[in-house]
Amino acid sequence: DELDPLTEKQQLLSSDPSRPPNLAECFTIFSRIHRATSSLDHISRVARETVEDFARDNVQYAELRTTPRVLDNGSSSRFDYLKTVSAALQQTAEKHGIHIGILVSIDRARPIDQAQEALRSARELIQTDSSVAIVGAEMSGDPHKGHFRDCLPALEYARTQLGLPISVHIGEVAGKESDDECLQVIHWGHAKRIGHAVMCGDAVFHELQSLSHPPALEVCLA
Repeated sequence: DELDPLTEKQQLLSSDPSRPPNLAECFTIFSRIHRATSSLDHISRVARETVEDFARDNVQYAELRTTPRVLDNGSSSRFDYLKTVSAALQQTAEKHGIHIGILVSIDRARPIDQAQEALRSARELIQTDSSVAIVGAEMSGDPHKGHFRDCLPALEYARTQLGLPISVHIGEVAGKESDDECLQVIHWGHAKRIGHAVMCGDAVFHELQSLSHPPALEVCLA
């Protein structure tokens, strides 16, 4: 029998198909996607088809976040990645009359030098192509790995050297350690958006409510 999309996704992600996947299992899908998109041709196709999907849904503006990677068995750089994604998005968006912005994503689980290289690539692309639509930088990834403080030098570089607004995905797991990280982001004071935040404790929301200009919350329950 044909599975409905939700059941099919649940069986793909969960080690026990009889229950919904937990957060750690959800992140396994990203590593699978990375293995399946190992060339610039793959990335270009995914970018094009993503915009085409938006067009079918009558979307007028979208921001896509992507983590620049080294592809093609090491022969394609993070700059090549960003350039390819940008070109594919721009061409397809123009064809369908959609406006697309790119958020350069920093994966908290990866070494900081990869994030710094990705942002240097973004700077080079912005300087060489005035039409490129890089509209921000963000930190995301498996909340059980890495920490905001590890990514802070890269986020500061994006903010001060590239002039990019910053989004930070936090508060995806409950507990004091997660709340402390959320408070560090708030006290830093330069995040324009906070993604998820669905598991933040009361202290975090009290702190947000005390701000005269709090960051926007992008609540994604998925």
